[in-house]
Parts: sequence; C-alpha cells; structure tokens
Amino acid sequence: MTHRSLPDRTEVLRARLRPKLGYVGALVRGWDRAIALLAALNFVLVVFNTTYIHWRATYLDRVPQLVSFYDPIRSISAHPTTLRYLASVDRLRDALDRGENLRDPAIEQRLENLRAQSEQLVLENPFAISDRMQEHGKLDRRLRDRLYLQSSREAWQTFWTANYLEQETPEAALAWFDAQLRPLLAANFTREIQPNGDFLDYFWRIDISFMWIFAVDILLRAIHITRTREELNFFDALLRRWYDLLLICPVYRWLRIVPTLARLQQANLVDFRRAVAQITHAPAAQLANRVSSFALLQIVDRTKEDIRAGKPIDAFIAPQDNYVRIGAADKVDRTIDLALQLALVRILPRLEPDITSLLKHNLEGTVQESGLYRSVANIPGMQGMPSEAIAGFATTLAQATCQGLADAYQDEDGRVLFETFSENFKEALRDELRDERVRAELEQAMVEILEEIELNYIKGVSEQDPEETLSEVDRIMMAEAPTASSVELAGE
Repeated sequence: MTHRSLPDRTEVLRARLRPKLGYVGALVRGWDRAIALLAALNFVLVVFNTTYIHWRATYLDRVPQLVSFYDPIRSISAHPTTLRYLASVDRLRDALDRGENLRDPAIEQRLENLRAQSEQLVLENPFAISDRMQEHGKLDRRLRDRLYLQSSREAWQTFWTANYLEQETPEAALAWFDAQLRPLLAANFTREIQPNGDFLDYFWRIDISFMWIFAVDILLRAIHITRTREELNFFDALLRRWYDLLLICPVYRWLRIVPTLARLQQANLVDFRRAVAQITHAPAAQLANRVSSFALLQIVDRTKEDIRAGKPIDAFIAPQDNYVRIGAADKVDRTIDLALQLALVRILPRLEPDITSLLKHNLEGTVQESGLYRSVANIPGMQGMPSEAIAGFATTLAQATCQGLADAYQDEDGRVLFETFSENFKEALRDELRDERVRAELEQAMVEILEEIELNYIKGVSEQDPEETLSEVDRIMMAEAPTASSVELAGE
C-alpha cells in the first residue's frame, strides 16, 4: 500500500484551499467597497442635512415633496405669522373672485386686517428665527421699488388699500404679489427649540444606522490587525486607522470627508492621487524644500559641534560605556583593519612601478654619496654598472615587498603578524591623536569639510526648483500600479 509524500499532500491541500481563499478575498473586497459606498452615501446625506436650511427655499419651489418629508426631521414647520398672512391674502382673493367690490365693508375689513398684519410683519420680523434676514430685506425692497417709496412700513400700508388696488387693478396687484412676495413668505419657517437653546434636529435617527455599521467595520478591522500584527494591541490598531473613528463621531460630521475619501481610494473605486498631487503641488514642494534644508543644516551643525567637542576622536581613543552601539562594538577597529588590508594587499601591488621608481631614486641617492660608488664609477667600462645594479635591486625589493605582503596575509603565521601590525598601528594612531596639535588640525579640517558641504550642497538644494523635483516624484508615484487590496490595507 503506497502513501503520498508530505509535499504531495501539501500541494493538494493548497489546491483545495486556493478557491476558498479566492472567495474570501472577493468577499472582503466586496465588503470594503460596500463600506466605502456607504461612507460616500452618508457623507452626501451629511452635506444635504447641513445645507438643507440654506437651500430649503429652492427645494420648496422645485421639489415640494422633499420638503414635506424632510421638514419634520429638522423640526421645521411653517411660521404661523407668515402662514396666517398668506391665508388672509387668499381669503381676500376668494372674496374678489366671488364679485365683491373693493368698497364693500367686508372687503374693507379684510384690507384693514392685512394692513395690521403687515404692521406686525415689519415690527416683529418673523424671519429672524429662521435666520432668513436676507429674505426679509428682499421682501421689503421689492415692495418699496414697486410703490416707489422709501419706507417699508408705508409701502405695506399703501399696498393694501382700495385706492392702490383700483389703480393697479386687483388682478394685477395680486398676481405681482404671488410672483414676487408669496415665495419669500411661504419659504419662511420656524423651528422647535430644545431646553438648552439649540434647535431640535432628528438627523441623528438617520445617521445612527450608518454609525452602527461603521462601528462594526472598525471593530472587525482592529481585530484583524491585532491578529495579523502580533506587535500591535487593540488600541494600537485603532490608532493606526484613527481617521476611521471620524465615521462614528456625532459632531463635526463634515470631517467624515477624510475617511470617506480614504475608503474610496483603498477600495479602488476612485483614484484621488492625481487630484491630490495637483492641489498640494506648490505648497508641498516649498514645504519639502524647507524641511529638507532645515534637516540637512541641523545635521551638519550638530556634527560640527560634536567635532569641535572632540567626541568622534574621543570615541576612537577611549570608547564610552554609555554610548549607544548597533551591531558589533569594534566597528572603528574593523574599518581600520579593512583599510590596511586594502592598502597592503590590494592597492600596494598595483603601485609596484611607482614603488620601484621611488626605491631606485632613494638607493641611487644613498649610494652615490659613498666613496665606493665613486671609485667603481671611475673604472673604465664600469660607469653604468652601479646604476644597473641599483635598478635591478630596487625592482627585486619592490616585488618582494608587495608580493610578500600579499602572501603573508594568506598565510596563517603571516595573518598573526598582520594582526599584530594592525594593533600596533591603531595604538600608535591613538597615541598621535592624543596630541593636542594633531587633534586641533584634524578637527579643523573636518569642520571645514562640513562647512563646504553646508555652503555648496545645502545652497544647491535651496536653489533647485522644488516643484520640478516634486513633479518627478509625482511621475514616479503615478507610474506605480494602484494598490488593490483593501485586505492588505486592513492589515496595516
């Protein structure tokens, strides 16, 4: 009886799980898109609710059914003063339509009633509670312009008289009233006030259902993050996506634009990257330029202060115990060892011709000063022999030195000698660095190098066009593939 091997079983298991994982991924992506669309819908409702008072007159004129539905949500009702005023005008029109004369006592009584209500309209200003002072001013201005009068009170008293209506004809006067004044009066309203002085608003009854859904989504995302990121706890997961909490904040609802745009972007329903890049282009470029220049300048200045205080040299001469180190503690020693290795084993053989010329020059100068060289040079036929011998000796010595150092480093005994040489070199270097004159010269040279960087590089950064640099960044970012997975984003 044969059994499948473990790798075969693993592949079979993966093949069986792959469609299920695909379904789960599709389900998660569908959920993310649904939440993003709900957030967009909720924000549209928030904007509508916020602007409803301002645009109510337009809605009343064009979509009266919407006003009838939404007025109770904002605890809005027609203002009794203006409602009663319009009812009085309608009763006057009905009486005139029945054929009653303007001079009849009943009509005179109705006109007198309208003049009294007009007086109340001017004095009490029923538009104040709905914050529609502009409409109140528009109402008075239209009436004054119609009657060529400067006083609103006088204009109202004149309009509702039999003499004026006979002059204009009742039909024309009432038609103008319906066209110019009635919409302003009909749009006026009053609102129910709570004990704390705020207007009563039942929008929360609509908003609360969205907030519950958003709360469940935020909770699930936080749990998912804590399970996929062991280093994060539940509170850290909430803070990582802090902007999602704006979706369940009952005040300042307009801030929900932030998580709404983020959700739409993460769900790949819209792409705001280009729009955001263009909107923030110039400010971001200038800010990035200033921040980078500030950071570079701060680093250079701090480094110069440390050099003047002798901290880098002191750290090499006598490392401090409280100095924070990363990795091995002997990085400076290893750097010196590597530099010596490169110099003696790799670089020195490449300089063999120069070393040969240098040795030949020194040997010739030394030998020529001796009496033996002058004696041999005076022998007939021997004038060139000393120079040829010196050249051969210099070449042999240079080859032996360079090749010997390279071979010695490969040999175990030679490596021990090389390490001893390295330790002695570092100790000698430390002794020399303890000399105040040497330290002062070295620190001054390092500070001058940093000042040159400060003057040349940082100045170059400030002179470079930051918008051109940011445009290059935008091109690189736009060329990248859009981030698909809200699943990955959920595990941030």
